[in-house]
Amino acid sequence: MSGVVELAFRQELVRRFYPELGERIYDSAHPADVALPLAMYRRIGAGVRPVVYGGTENWLQARIQLTLKGESYREIKRLQKRIERFFASFSDRVMGRVGDEECCPVRVHFVEVITMPDFREPTSRARLAISDYIVRYEE
Repeated sequence: MSGVVELAFRQELVRRFYPELGERIYDSAHPADVALPLAMYRRIGAGVRPVVYGGTENWLQARIQLTLKGESYREIKRLQKRIERFFASFSDRVMGRVGDEECCPVRVHFVEVITMPDFREPTSRARLAISDYIVRYEE
């Protein structure tokens, strides 16, 4: 079961990139027979409360890794850049929607985006484009 911030992240991904991904956004793994392109997300590590200058900030930090899988390297990289720009624009905004997927909205202070190295899946011709999103949000 995903936490609140992961569900809010997924909601925003579905809402904004439905034409490209449709419902093909999965938590950690995807079915073998699903069409491409698709997206998989997973949280890396537990939520931490950063310590700043000896005090504790009143927000949490989550690192979410998003892997895009597709057959066309150009298309998957273009989609990756659009998604990265979209989430990097979250600054003092609400992520997620009330009433969707048992999720409540999360107030996001900001999102730091880290583009990871790309891979080619060894068992197929699929390309993988990976990004990490460090989401700083209120409890």
